[in-house]
Amino acid sequence: MEHLARRLFLALTVLFCALGGGTSLANSGKGVVAPASIEALMSRFAASGNVRARFRETLHLSLLTAPIETEGMLYFAPPDRLARYTTRPGSSSVVINADRVAFSDETGYQMIDLGSSEVARHLVGNLVILLRGDLATLRARYSVSFGSDGQDWVLDLEPRSRIVRGIVEWVRVKGRIGLTEMETRQAGGDTTVTVFSDVETGLDFTPTELERIFSLEDPDDAP
Repeated sequence: MEHLARRLFLALTVLFCALGGGTSLANSGKGVVAPASIEALMSRFAASGNVRARFRETLHLSLLTAPIETEGMLYFAPPDRLARYTTRPGSSSVVINADRVAFSDETGYQMIDLGSSEVARHLVGNLVILLRGDLATLRARYSVSFGSDGQDWVLDLEPRSRIVRGIVEWVRVKGRIGLTEMETRQAGGDTTVTVFSDVETGLDFTPTELERIFSLEDPDDAP
């Protein structure tokens, strides 16, 4: 369950990073400036609508000499549907739909009700507030530091909860027009750096697309 909780945390922080970038494929960031305040940043999250983004993630593990790199796609449909599909080097998925989460990779498939896992429920509950632009709750649950110079912005988040700090020590998100980067430091010293491209917001997913992207069914059971 702890392994799944870590995946949930990374999936949500990845989406948080993508939304903060504010770059769409259509305009390539032209005319977009960095938010000048944490209030402006959270307003941008709240107005993002449906999101699709390509990500490249580098995991630095203390036990390995070489980092692990993964690539994939991320999707979000407000208020509470998120899907993260890893396509390289292997295939895996994390799909969140309201209070249910499905995880699938080469080892198998698992679905949980967040009500049955205190750790997973706490992580999702703490981070979904970012997707909704809930600044008051963000400040209540995280120690927040934000800075912006008009072109670049940096947001540091340190969980106040002992439960969350047992998995993740802090998250640092850096935004620049056309480029967004996030660094996550996990308990124990391992770090993950995520970089985005082709971030699209305000998309109009069809009902068929929504059903396919955010399906909680086991992929191996598909016809």
